[in-house]
Amino acid sequence: MTERTTTGPALERIHVWRTRLTEQTVVSASEVQDRLFDLYGDLQPFPQLELIKPWLSLTIQREMFSAGELEAFLDELHHEIDDVDVAGPVERPGNAERADDVREIDAGSA
Repeated sequence: MTERTTTGPALERIHVWRTRLTEQTVVSASEVQDRLFDLYGDLQPFPQLELIKPWLSLTIQREMFSAGELEAFLDELHHEIDDVDVAGPVERPGNAERADDVREIDAGSA
């Protein structure tokens, strides 16, 4: 079963974060971590999630991030997300099986 999943929320978060970075030269690790966790949730069904994981690890090791390095990361992430949007919907394993289970339950109770 193909489930239509959108990267729109992640792209919106990236846009908002970029706007905020224009007003900052350095960003605290806790703020970076908060924003990365939001993106993590938005990108969970997508392979671009793997780009976020190393950055989350860095937030534990560091206290500050430069706006420039975050901009570079966001540029890369945005580019990778654009590639997914062009490719179309994502196949999510397991959904077809769950739908079959629900149909079986419904048929058994009828």
